[in-house]
Amino acid sequence: MNNNKKIELLQNVKTFVGIDIAKKVHFASLINNRGKELSVGIKVHNNRQGFVDLEKHLAPWKKDEVVIGLEPTGHYWKSLGYYFKKNGYIVTLINPYHVKLTKELRDNSRSKNDVKDSKLISHLINEGKFLEPRMPMSTHAKLRNLGNLHMQLTQDCSRVKIRLKTLLDEYLPEYDGNFSDMTCLTSLTLLTKYSLEQLKSDVLIEQKIELITTISKKRISYKKAEYIIKLLSESIGVNEGIEAAQFQLICLLEQLKMYQAQIQEVECKIVAILEANEEAVSLLKIKGLGPVLVGSLLGQIGSFHEFEHYKQILKFAGLNPVENSSGSHKSQIVASKRGRSVLRNILHQIALSLVLNDVEFKKLYEYKINTLKKAKLVALTTVAIKFVRVIFHVIKNKKEYSNKFVLEGLSIN
Repeated sequence: MNNNKKIELLQNVKTFVGIDIAKKVHFASLINNRGKELSVGIKVHNNRQGFVDLEKHLAPWKKDEVVIGLEPTGHYWKSLGYYFKKNGYIVTLINPYHVKLTKELRDNSRSKNDVKDSKLISHLINEGKFLEPRMPMSTHAKLRNLGNLHMQLTQDCSRVKIRLKTLLDEYLPEYDGNFSDMTCLTSLTLLTKYSLEQLKSDVLIEQKIELITTISKKRISYKKAEYIIKLLSESIGVNEGIEAAQFQLICLLEQLKMYQAQIQEVECKIVAILEANEEAVSLLKIKGLGPVLVGSLLGQIGSFHEFEHYKQILKFAGLNPVENSSGSHKSQIVASKRGRSVLRNILHQIALSLVLNDVEFKKLYEYKINTLKKAKLVALTTVAIKFVRVIFHVIKNKKEYSNKFVLEGLSIN
């Protein structure tokens, strides 16, 4: 929301409500449009009765005459924000950094408390120093939760794989390098069926070889399987505490299996939601974009139609360009990184996938690196920005995506 729109929004507002957010009890302060304090330090308990009591304080005014500003603390602001938004109030967010910078301007004091912060927030709203919250509803709320869950499960799964590798490096160091992936089906089946002691011994050699060749569908030859089993049987790995290590191995394998199943289930739910979303259908036509990336993107930004310009999305992600120049000094232009780090990470993942799968995006990336001599991360950021610009144009104008849009206006062969 630009400055002119903020001025238009505030023209008919009579009361500004600043709320300092906490886990159990929030503090609210009310001022009028001339900055006069109407009520200060109202306790708002983080439950339905607390929200209803705050509404009673706002009863003298119409809902469109009230603007509520929240200082987002973790996730604790969301219940209050959604409650008042659904009840027809204008809800805004105040950057905690702005509150910190202005805390001494009102009373020339370094003191800080919840009541003072709530007053500062109400004054900042009155001055138009607020942000428009992106509060996903319905489908986009589901996608955001599923996208965040997929990311968390993937991270947890990676941690289990690292622990598994650490354990095998200690008790069976020869294991690493014999499979393309230590967590592939053949490897996991071998580790599940045979204990560490059995793998380190020369018993059941033929059965182990047969298992490897059968599960791998002979992609691992008999000779290679024989070599692996012989190598493991002569292992120099630690033997002390191997019984406890075996129990740890079983636990890790069960955790890995659970995480992989949950990740697959989350992905199925994302696919089911995307099938009924028009924007998702357009995005999935782009080579290199899968359901998880598309679902995560839409979960973070909501609908593209909520934005008036693609630059708003870039600012939301912290990819908008900034510089720090003065006089003859000209600084390098860099991304602000003041935005959603999760969304920024998703856009970089999308950019990387596009460079690997889309010819035109790859040309743009190589042009930045080879011709303009830019760093790889800078080139990747350029691809991400171009993607946002192109897909915003496609969706807003209801056009069919074509990768010809990528190099349009650029003299790149």
